[in-house]
Amino acid sequence: MATNRCSVGNNDLGAGASQAKVALLLAAIALWSVVVGCQTTGSLREGLTVPPGNRVMILRGGTHSGTFTTRNMTIDYTFETKGDKLRVSGTWDIRYRDIDRLSMTLFYLDADGTVIDYHPFFTRPQRAIQGRVMDNRFNREFELPPDAKGLSIGYTGRSRLGGPEGKGRVFRHSPF
Repeated sequence: MATNRCSVGNNDLGAGASQAKVALLLAAIALWSVVVGCQTTGSLREGLTVPPGNRVMILRGGTHSGTFTTRNMTIDYTFETKGDKLRVSGTWDIRYRDIDRLSMTLFYLDADGTVIDYHPFFTRPQRAIQGRVMDNRFNREFELPPDAKGLSIGYTGRSRLGGPEGKGRVFRHSPF
């Protein structure tokens, strides 16, 4: 009889330990699910090819400049490489007034124009006077991937005015 009580007592402790193990296992599975769910299998943009008209060759040595023109925006840019760094600066002029937000992305391309990496950089207008954006400059430095032979620019933005139901006008350019 005493043995049965000990056995029952051990089973009770075992059940408590089992519940703790199950709870710990469930917590580990939940944590693993969150970590795996937040991982990506790569960029949806990497591997896409940019047509020749939207590519700029990365030239080594010295400062290089150009103009990138789309239906919504003109971007005057200057870039230079120093070792494994790329400094890009310039200004943009956009055809819409009262810009609410603007996001530009720099795409690195291999020799065939295929995207190998990208860096988003966000620029919001600091202030607007009579509908004109007063701060339209950018100046950024990026790591230069060893295989990068070219670059391209994409953007998306929204103006406060125009568009359906007065919600503003969304504008974008994809180099693809």
